[in-house]
Amino acid sequence: MRYTKVFTQSRFQTRAQNNFKVDNKEKGVFLGNRSGDQQRSALVGKVLEQGKIANVLDFSLFCDVSFPHVIGIFGSRGSGKSFDLGVLIEGIFLSDTLTPSSVTDAAIVFDVQDQFWTLGYSPQSSLDVDQEQLRDLKRWGLEPCAIPNVRVLVPDASDTSVPHAIPFSLSADQLSVSDWLAILELERFSAMGQALLALLEEGGALPPGQLADSCAGSPAMSRFQQATVDGLSWRLRGLEASGVIKNTGLLIDELLRPGTLSVVLMRNLDDAVRGLIVGVISRLVSDRMGRVQQSRKVAMRTGAAAEDTSNLTGRLWMVLDEAHVLVPNDGATAATAPLIDYVKRGRDAGLSLVFATQQPSAVNTKLMSQVDLTFTHMLGFDADLNAAVARMPTRSTVDYDVDNEKANSISDVIRSLGPGEAIMADSSSGRVLVARIRPRVTAHGGATPK
Repeated sequence: MRYTKVFTQSRFQTRAQNNFKVDNKEKGVFLGNRSGDQQRSALVGKVLEQGKIANVLDFSLFCDVSFPHVIGIFGSRGSGKSFDLGVLIEGIFLSDTLTPSSVTDAAIVFDVQDQFWTLGYSPQSSLDVDQEQLRDLKRWGLEPCAIPNVRVLVPDASDTSVPHAIPFSLSADQLSVSDWLAILELERFSAMGQALLALLEEGGALPPGQLADSCAGSPAMSRFQQATVDGLSWRLRGLEASGVIKNTGLLIDELLRPGTLSVVLMRNLDDAVRGLIVGVISRLVSDRMGRVQQSRKVAMRTGAAAEDTSNLTGRLWMVLDEAHVLVPNDGATAATAPLIDYVKRGRDAGLSLVFATQQPSAVNTKLMSQVDLTFTHMLGFDADLNAAVARMPTRSTVDYDVDNEKANSISDVIRSLGPGEAIMADSSSGRVLVARIRPRVTAHGGATPK
């Protein structure tokens, strides 16, 4: 990308050394790079701090997208978290080092606000709503663009008006016992939990409505009290109403096609059903990717015939917002165990996760412990500030002046951030830095940070 000057001064000043990877010739700073060379990197913004020792103000800021990462994005409502998710997705599919047609990554976006389907569209000069974005892009030296191969998936029962959306459901046999227990909010060793297990063992994997029908007259149910059987049947009827679990389900390999971005619309679903969808898909793609990578390794070492997986990606990105709801620190949802397993498998299976939350203190600590790169926007509450700083995977005790006044801590700097400004931290750098996130190059369904 051709370098374009955007900022000539900043209200953030530091006396710290630049303990991160800098390309002074190309005026670039690189985060998340562990291999020593640039490989594939995504432009995410500009450095927005003025150094008194070695100044990199306005240097282009790049994030590595060649190595599996767990990226956490933290910030209060309206600070730019969802915007960052879009910027990172653009970087994966519109990388400077690749043409869109040669991208081999795949990504799945769990879209709780139904706003990421616009990644498949470029901003238009004929639309008033896009005018400011187009002016920002020109100022940054960026061109409007659209991501090819965007597949929008929507639950069968949804009435979305998003064009070209593909209806989907989960098949009953794609759910594990743990999935059934989680979505029905049952303890395994409770009376209803045991009744459910007996019902599944007797009748096999059936949609919830059919399972509810089979409760009446089932030999397996005869050893349970009628109140227990009735309670289980009512819960199954309630789950049937969501329309998510049917006889036929999502084809997982379709989500893993190289160069494919799948956007799963979930705005009209309640949190429990969202958790089920995220959990089941996370588990299935994790298992599939693990088997694919193992098959490739065995074939390489032994020369043995392997499954033809040339039509499947070697790198998968999962993207989700509102992580504190899907993977809470107090309790569990149907997504909790699968997502934690997903990030723990990450490196060997080529799995990356990008998640955003306005409450980092409320996100499961097992997930947070896997984070290796963070974007931290403005946060106001001490609990969330402390959680965000604790998860920064590098030194955060940097000496900053903000608006010519000394900041006593990195928390003070975070509190002073405006929309679209962020503290960046990664495990391959020696300290944090302040950045301004770049404009989106695709059309966006949310508001632009100002």
